[in-house]
Amino acid sequence: MKIVKNVRILCATVALLAACAAPAMADDRFNQGTFTLNVSQDERDFNPFVGVGYMVANNLELGANFGYSKFDTDYPGGFSTTSKAMEYDLTASFHIPTGGSAVPFVGAAVMVLDQSDSDPVTGFDFSGTGYSIGGGIDFLVTQHGSIGVRLAYASVTWDDNINNVSADTSGTGIRLGYTLYFR
Repeated sequence: MKIVKNVRILCATVALLAACAAPAMADDRFNQGTFTLNVSQDERDFNPFVGVGYMVANNLELGANFGYSKFDTDYPGGFSTTSKAMEYDLTASFHIPTGGSAVPFVGAAVMVLDQSDSDPVTGFDFSGTGYSIGGGIDFLVTQHGSIGVRLAYASVTWDDNINNVSADTSGTGIRLGYTLYFR
């Protein structure tokens, strides 16, 4: 049920951004000087992300993303736990000009992450740093916006703040999002 609720929230957010596209720019959205605003969702833990970007040169975007989720779980007998996850990304992306409505891109990010759970038996408090590399396609669905899908490989070094140990993790992930372009 939690996934269905999150999918509904993502769909409502994309619809709201599509409705707000009117003040966005109508020219070539990948030219130097263009600002971007995006929302996206990943498949891992369904963190919603909000990001901003700026085209520092034609087709070259620098940006920052922030993701946050919080889940409260109530158990019988009045016992409850809280799980939180935060992620901060600094990104660089190159959009490959195609002249069409599907624009591929490649990119990389550096990440800072925090995750915690208040369960007294299995609870944890992790912080991590890492990087990701990947690519995807932006589908230009309106004159002002695009729907994009990204596939990325990420590597993170986690520090366990309770047990004072570190672990390295890596894997691939998919992110779906909506971007508005402003001049």
